[in-house]
Amino acid sequence: MDGFQFEMGAANRRALKDRGCREAVEREIILAIRQSLTEKQRETFIMYYARRMSMPQIAKLRGVSVPTVSRTLKRARQRIDDRVCAVIERR
Repeated sequence: MDGFQFEMGAANRRALKDRGCREAVEREIILAIRQSLTEKQRETFIMYYARRMSMPQIAKLRGVSVPTVSRTLKRARQRIDDRVCAVIERR
């Protein structure tokens, strides 16, 4: 996940430090992006985090408002965070 920056929820960040399971969490983030996000969420998430596009750029490209892009990213982050939390709890 080199060059890819994603901010996990605070509980997941603490568990990651406490349990030393960074590689498992990174794998789970990738799986969550592929399996848990809708196509719109996945594309928006990749544009924002991997391609480093701004919300206004994404909004223009997708033909939606900036608040719509923001909500889509928020929902995507929540789905990923929920899935990562479940993995951490199983460890």
